[in-house]
Amino acid sequence: MADIAQLLRGAVETHVHSSPDVVPRRLDDFELARQAEEAGLRAVVLKSHHTLTADRAQHVRKAVPGVETFGGLALNYPVGGLNPIAVETALNFGARVIWMPTFHAANHVAKMQHAGDSPLLRALGSCPDGGIAIRDGGGQLKPVVHAILRLIAERDATLATGHLAPAETEALVDAALAAGVRRVLVTHPELDIIAMPLEMQARLAQKGAMLERCFIVTTMGFNAKRLAEAIRAVGVASTVMATDFGQLVNPPPVEGLRAYVRAMLDEDFAGAEIEQMLHYNPAKVLGLES
Repeated sequence: MADIAQLLRGAVETHVHSSPDVVPRRLDDFELARQAEEAGLRAVVLKSHHTLTADRAQHVRKAVPGVETFGGLALNYPVGGLNPIAVETALNFGARVIWMPTFHAANHVAKMQHAGDSPLLRALGSCPDGGIAIRDGGGQLKPVVHAILRLIAERDATLATGHLAPAETEALVDAALAAGVRRVLVTHPELDIIAMPLEMQARLAQKGAMLERCFIVTTMGFNAKRLAEAIRAVGVASTVMATDFGQLVNPPPVEGLRAYVRAMLDEDFAGAEIEQMLHYNPAKVLGLES
């Protein structure tokens, strides 16, 4: 069996939550970066549902130069929702990823109204209305979404799809590619509030999108075997392994990656396949090919 520690060296983690945040996190930005550096990771991306993380990432890179730390912006109400000015400002700060709405997405809000107890998601906060939709009443993408996509394309940043409904995501991916966005990451399609069908995942992968398969779903009723089956059904070439960890109830993100690698080895993925999903694919989707 491949060596887990060796497989972690050079890994790129695209989805972690650290403090400062409005909800308690397992570790802060600097602790995260130091643990990533110790494990030999190449890069990590700081994500917040509430605020910009690209400015924080600049401080972390200076303090912990052995790992590349990046940030971005999630387009929820705290930053004005679908706000091109916020996007442009984030890109000026060096944001590597722009996420479409997450906990304020209309899909997220609707699903949470009918969901059972989900403390990890409910802790993020409530929404003042029905949430943010990216399409108008006629089913067309709103002009402001096209404006945001143009900004992402111009700066060659990465578009992540957030917590949109599957149909919204597919429309967004088509528009992003048409606008010249070169890097599209579909955010945890297995998460229960998204539950994207495998056929749609395969279509998006064929168009060039990457699918960010987060280990956190194994703590929410979607076991590692099902995760492995989804990867095999859609393909290793389109898969990005990430954790979405940082919550108090979950292990630190580096430990989560270690567990993810172990689980995929147990599901008979070859070391080279794991390297593609953990090193090369996330590097490509972040523009770190060289």
